[in-house]
Amino acid sequence: MKGQKGLTLIEVVVSLVLLGIIVLVAGFGLVQGMQAYIMSRNNADLVQKAQFTLNRIRLELISMDSVVAAGNDSITYTDNEKVLNTQYTLARSGNQITLTVGGQSYLLTDQLAAYGTGETLFSYTKDDGTAWNAGTDDFRNLYSIDIRVALSRPDMSGTFPFETAVNPRGNGARNGPKAIRYDL
Repeated sequence: MKGQKGLTLIEVVVSLVLLGIIVLVAGFGLVQGMQAYIMSRNNADLVQKAQFTLNRIRLELISMDSVVAAGNDSITYTDNEKVLNTQYTLARSGNQITLTVGGQSYLLTDQLAAYGTGETLFSYTKDDGTAWNAGTDDFRNLYSIDIRVALSRPDMSGTFPFETAVNPRGNGARNGPKAIRYDL
């Protein structure tokens, strides 16, 4: 038996155990890589959804010419540059933001996170930094509308807040952006 060549049973078992450990580590690394890819893709989709929503709201509000009603989670306004005597409403309801034009509602986004105490979709500011109130303040004193959209991740492991501000240009606010005039 001294001249025979080959592997003993112990050598084969040790080789298989080592191979199994290597495959296990490689498989775990592959799974972690896939999970990271899926998470980053979902986050990119979430950011894109938030950018679309904030841009659409900004475009809607920038040229408004009067505010009919304004609250923490909704605003009703007119924009006679678009359609004469038509009211537009942007509102948060549950986990959605909708745009209503002349009674027809359009979904801007879903997947909104639950807002905490004191968190609102809209806040309104006068040019002196104090709060603007639709019931008591003149539309010409509305300097800025701050918009906050908080979206929840698909795996429900957290929320991402996104914010922007709109300066209405059709109200003639002092120190505010001016409306574009095409008749010059």
